[in-house]
Amino acid sequence: MRPVRLLALAPRPFEDELLSCWHWRVSSHYSCSPRQVENWISGGSVGPNPHLFRHDVSADQPATRLWALACRLRQVDLERLSLQNTGRSRASFVSDPAHRGVCPTCLDEDAEEGRDHYCRRSWACVEAVACPRHKSGLEINCSGCFRSGLFQFRSTPVGVVRLFCP
Repeated sequence: MRPVRLLALAPRPFEDELLSCWHWRVSSHYSCSPRQVENWISGGSVGPNPHLFRHDVSADQPATRLWALACRLRQVDLERLSLQNTGRSRASFVSDPAHRGVCPTCLDEDAEEGRDHYCRRSWACVEAVACPRHKSGLEINCSGCFRSGLFQFRSTPVGVVRLFCP
C-alpha cells in the first residue's frame, strides 16, 4: 500500500461551504488547480478532465476520501459539503457555477475577519437572488469591469484566499 501524501496547508471547510469551493481554497494556497492537487495526492492522473463542480451535487467517494486523508479530515465532513445532503433535487441548484452569484457583503465580512473568501451553499439554489443573511442581491458580474463568469480564487501575500475577477 502506498503511503498517503499529506498536504501541509489545508484550511478547514466552513459549515455552509460548497465542496468545489473548498477544493479551490486548498489549491489556491499552492498556486495550482484542484485537479493538480488531486493528481499529486493520488500519485497519478485523475483521468480525463473531471468536472470539479459535479462534486457540489454529489460527492465522488474515492476522490473525497483522497482529499480527506491528504488534509487530515474525516471523509464525512467533506461529504456534507455536497448539495446531495440538502434533501433537494439536482434541478433545484444552479448547475453552472458561472451563473451562481456571490454576496459582496459576505465577502467583505470574510476579509474584515481575516478569513478566506468562500462560496456559500445557499448561493447555489435556483431561487437565490438575494443573500439570506444580508438581504442584498447576489452579484454574478464583477463590480469593477462588469465581466460575468467565474471568479478565481487566489492566495494573497498574507496567506488568505480571495475571490478575484479573472
